[in-house]
Amino acid sequence: MSGGSWDYLYLKIGEAAARLEESNTMSRCALGVHLGKVAAAMHAIEWNDSGDGADNELDLIAEVLTGTNPFDVVQMALAKHKAELEQFEAWFQRKKATR
Repeated sequence: MSGGSWDYLYLKIGEAAARLEESNTMSRCALGVHLGKVAAAMHAIEWNDSGDGADNELDLIAEVLTGTNPFDVVQMALAKHKAELEQFEAWFQRKKATR
């Protein structure tokens, strides 16, 4: 059997996670980071329930269950946005220098 035992639910969760991570509010971005972990765990669950095999299911579930501290998730979201801001600032400085 191959895939589909959960109707590929992990794909929908992953889509929601990506969309929330691109949000302009920190709370939505943090939720997206968390849902990304849930999507990874659901992917492993679906593979195992479909007979495809994912040996990291327990690790991924544990990451979701132990990574629920909202401050950790917000810190990850802040780090992501900080990197994006630094890239934008570098681009802006290059454009400013060529004027």
